[in-house]
Amino acid sequence: DWSDDDWRDLLRRTMAERAGEALPSILDRARYVRTDATDADALRALLAAATAPPLLYLALPPSVALDTVAALADVELPD
Repeated sequence: DWSDDDWRDLLRRTMAERAGEALPSILDRARYVRTDATDADALRALLAAATAPPLLYLALPPSVALDTVAALADVELPD
């Protein structure tokens, strides 16, 4: 299982050059949350917990991609 620190370390390594001066702000706001992306209620709870407009990164195997899209279709996404 990953932690917020693991996620931030990955972001730091992969985004340092491109993010430039924005990197500290990005890292400060980045959170790692594990949830069931195929469950609309779990996605709603994830979005409800966001304190700012979220950017979701979904690392999913192809076997759950269609179920995830179906779940997202049932969720009111922020603008």
